[in-house]
Amino acid sequence: MVKAITDGVVIFSGTANGYGGVIAIRHIINDGVYIAVYGHLKPSSLVKNNTSVSRDQSIGILGAGNTSETDGERKHLHFALHRGQELNLKGYVNNQKDLKNWLDPLSLIFTE
Repeated sequence: MVKAITDGVVIFSGTANGYGGVIAIRHIINDGVYIAVYGHLKPSSLVKNNTSVSRDQSIGILGAGNTSETDGERKHLHFALHRGQELNLKGYVNNQKDLKNWLDPLSLIFTE
């Protein structure tokens, strides 16, 4: 079972190349807007688009490895956090410039 990191609203729930099943949730964290992407999930288990979710609420389950549920990948959660309102489902980028608004999730938890 995959759970939401905090309260938010589902802005995408479906399938996408590179992920199989994927859900994107708009969260407000420390007064900032972030989009969390949770990938490689079983499409039929996903919370529906435009649903409000709460922290620790189940939003889906991991898809079966090496199937269309995970876009052929091994069974694992792909989690990414992007600053801003824009839905961005890029799982991987080729240069530093494209990483500008992607965050290390731990940086929101452990700040010095």
